[in-house]
Amino acid sequence: MKHKDSYSTPELLRIMGGLELRMNQFYTKVAKKFTEPEGIRIFWDSLAQQESVHSTIIYTLSNMYRNNPGMFNEIVEVDYATMSKIEDFIKTSEEKINNEDFDLNAALQEAFDLETLEVNDIYDRIIESPREPFLAVIDHLIESEDAHLNSLVEAILEYASSDKLIEKAKNLRATFSIHEQV
Repeated sequence: MKHKDSYSTPELLRIMGGLELRMNQFYTKVAKKFTEPEGIRIFWDSLAQQESVHSTIIYTLSNMYRNNPGMFNEIVEVDYATMSKIEDFIKTSEEKINNEDFDLNAALQEAFDLETLEVNDIYDRIIESPREPFLAVIDHLIESEDAHLNSLVEAILEYASSDKLIEKAKNLRATFSIHEQV
């Protein structure tokens, strides 16, 4: 049985807003570290920009929630392991990038793990029962995350040399049916 922790909606939105900002910083630094092969820096810069948009959406949701507290579930349960991974990323992302063993495959793997964790284990919990006007904002966030995952899968298939990571990307594309392109 998985251990779950309970978070208030404002607390979880605050954590996710911080994660989106940290991921923006991470992708920005990765873009500076990996400029080859051609096109990879544009990919990382694009992910960083998307994370900035996601952060804005999360903070918008947070402000909407503050003004309409009954519009979401009050308590959201998230697996302890999920939150541990997020906290670990927030604490160690800087040192990971600076580690000499951190190569392009490691960067792609880190992005893949975080993006799938975010969508599957966090946002799905937040959006279980929103009401208007939140649905439009949440739909925008999910569409943006879908596009984000699609571009990440494509980058993995184009740039990764790790067979294991390529297989994960192919499996996500084949089985993650709620995403149009993945």
